[in-house]
Amino acid sequence: MSLLLMLVRSSMWYNPTRGHRAPTRWIERRHYSIQGLFTASWCRSGEWASKQHKSAWRIETIQAEMLLNEHVASKQHKSAWRIETAFCRDSSRSFDVARACVAGKLLNMRTLLLRYARSRDDGEALIDAAQTIRRCLRELTKLSPPTDTSDRMHGLGPLLGLEGSGSSAYYGVFGKLLKGEWSFPGRVKRPPTDPINALLSFGYTLLTNQVVSLINAVGLDPGLGVLHQPGFGKPALALDLVECFRPIIIDSIVVTMINTGQIGSEDFEAELGAYRLKDKPRRTFLEKFEARLSEVVQHPLFGYRVSYRRCIELQARIFAKHTQGEIERYVPFTVR
Repeated sequence: MSLLLMLVRSSMWYNPTRGHRAPTRWIERRHYSIQGLFTASWCRSGEWASKQHKSAWRIETIQAEMLLNEHVASKQHKSAWRIETAFCRDSSRSFDVARACVAGKLLNMRTLLLRYARSRDDGEALIDAAQTIRRCLRELTKLSPPTDTSDRMHGLGPLLGLEGSGSSAYYGVFGKLLKGEWSFPGRVKRPPTDPINALLSFGYTLLTNQVVSLINAVGLDPGLGVLHQPGFGKPALALDLVECFRPIIIDSIVVTMINTGQIGSEDFEAELGAYRLKDKPRRTFLEKFEARLSEVVQHPLFGYRVSYRRCIELQARIFAKHTQGEIERYVPFTVR
């Protein structure tokens, strides 16, 4: 990003059409880039310049001030990025955060299953899946940081295996949470081959984009993760932090909208074996998504009531404080 500094000074220039010297503004535009290169261009105009030109000068001056503020903020962000990079390269410290992300995801999955199992007569399958997730959580506590990170999974194979086992148990009974004749064969991502997977994929994408925006606002690099490995165009850190919010935000929205009849089978269209929402129900889903993010809950760590959107931002800040050594450990967001 280049920084535009506009230095305006007054001078005198002879105007032969008027026969007098008129005050003129010289504007020096210097474009500085991160690499330290700059170019300078000069432009001048007299008082006879049109009002449109003067308005353009004012707009450019405001833009220059905004870019200057961004430049100052970017220095702070660069410091946070360097600390984040060093943290993610430290396998012993980053492993604890990766394990906490998986634990938060599985805990919230288990909580959602137990909530619906209490209100159903045929909740044995949900309870069994919750017990499987609980066993995975117990095994998580026994894992130690990897000593060899040269393999394809960067030493996170056992951790990812427990995450997969818990997620498989959860999605294996997710269809039992739905009322009506809805078929859910399991989690299918790309492309979603049924309406429920289409809703989940759409919701997860919306939530991940929300997390990316909040991570950028905090000043972290969303591409540097601890559980998900960096890749071109891959928001690894956002994928890490979003794990614990998927069940309690997106999955809850999907189950509620299906069971209350707000979305029906006629609201989907199939194309080349993939399902997607039509325009009108998509707007309805977006409204429910925004309402869910604005819903106020009691934060499990701080104790005061905040919106889910604010909770996501706080998780990013907790991660930043942990990487900088200001707090001892990273605590995932969980609900009861």
